[in-house]
Amino acid sequence: MNDELIKKLKHIRLMNLLTNWNKYIELARNNNFSHTRLLTHVIDEEYQIKKENSRKRRLSRAKIPENLVMETFPFSQQPKLNKKKILSIYDSFDYISKKQNIIWIGPTGTGKTG
Repeated sequence: MNDELIKKLKHIRLMNLLTNWNKYIELARNNNFSHTRLLTHVIDEEYQIKKENSRKRRLSRAKIPENLVMETFPFSQQPKLNKKKILSIYDSFDYISKKQNIIWIGPTGTGKTG
């Protein structure tokens, strides 16, 4: 990889591609990836990494005093809740783009705080 390409990858913040360039080239060679398949694979990995980093930044900016995330929600205390559906809604962030809120209501001790 030449210096110009490194500079461009850094500028557009494709750090995973920059870090794993040789791994991707080797993966494509070993598995006879087409150009489309290789690009799709690289883009999918970049997307997942950026999505996770974005989630971590939002949690950090929220300055929540405890590490209260959906993964620690006590679903066992609310067996009627559809865990898969709740996590899907949370992970999609559709409620944010629609300017909606998610509000937990229920009696004391049911795990609303985390």
